[in-house]
Amino acid sequence: MTNRKPNSAYPIKPLAVNSTITIATRQGELDGQSQPLVNARDLHAFLDVGRDFSNWIKSRIRDYQFLENADYIEFSPKLAKTSIFGGRPKMEYHISLDMAKELAMVERNDKGRLARRYFIDVEKRAVAKAQQALTSQQSWLIKDLQAQLLAAKPLWKAIKRYKQLGLNHVEIGKLVDRDQSTIRDHVRKMERYGILPPPKNLAKLQRMALILQSPKTQPAHTETTGSPCTVTDWERNNLPPILWGQGYHAGNLPKGMGGGAK
Repeated sequence: MTNRKPNSAYPIKPLAVNSTITIATRQGELDGQSQPLVNARDLHAFLDVGRDFSNWIKSRIRDYQFLENADYIEFSPKLAKTSIFGGRPKMEYHISLDMAKELAMVERNDKGRLARRYFIDVEKRAVAKAQQALTSQQSWLIKDLQAQLLAAKPLWKAIKRYKQLGLNHVEIGKLVDRDQSTIRDHVRKMERYGILPPPKNLAKLQRMALILQSPKTQPAHTETTGSPCTVTDWERNNLPPILWGQGYHAGNLPKGMGGGAK
């Protein structure tokens, strides 16, 4: 929109609590975009301008340099007829919300301020609706991509079904003739694509991944021992991180991992 003539400020008065708006908006095409439009004749009637509509709208367009097909569209309704005294049929103007707000503001009265606030609210609701539609479309596209991936990867489809049944990686591997590590790799990829939900212990797994990526001489975490300690290669290769640094070795494993009394 082009720059307008500067408008002097006018004092703000409190609006009546029971003030109501009766200006309808309709979706239309303007400036190559679908957007809410206002019938300028409806706005003119609400504002109680005191001038005939035709002269009012033409002078506002001229004085404030509104652009046709960018700020408004001018047309003659198909069913419009000339009066019995002859003359041209009446012209209608559908205007953008920005133009409607400015026309309301320059009237410098309570109804103008009320109409401007109303159009701001209409604009906010239109933006929110457009964002919701975009989010819905994105969600549909993601689901469609996931469906295509499952159709192209029968193994993923089987893994998803067995995961929903509550089977672990070892059990799934036996059913699809794959080893545990292969199933785990596929599950991680499926989680990244949103085909499977992330694991409930994701935060713990992420902490373990950071520890695994650390240098071998880096002190282990202190959740169990209470103090940092050095992790041996054997511990790193054979024990879960929570047991690192506690002096376990092949002949001294905790119960449940092959240790304890025989």
